[in-house]
Amino acid sequence: MNMKSDTKSISVELPAEVISKIEAISEATEHSVDWVISRALKIYLLNEGGDVLNSIEGRDQIARGEFVGIDAVIADLERLIK
Repeated sequence: MNMKSDTKSISVELPAEVISKIEAISEATEHSVDWVISRALKIYLLNEGGDVLNSIEGRDQIARGEFVGIDAVIADLERLIK
């Protein structure tokens, strides 16, 4: 049972090659396999996953009417240029 209140457990199947690499990194860095996997997922979420999450948020903002139309943007740019 996981004692940390801010964590959840999941079960995932990974290719044997990926597991071997994770285990090698774990051994070389003296970090647990859990730590290596968690770190890899956090980095993914900051990069590629972050792009997906930002797209979702942008779509939700548009659905809520929280956006500026292109005409207003062009008008602001023209004011700045002058």
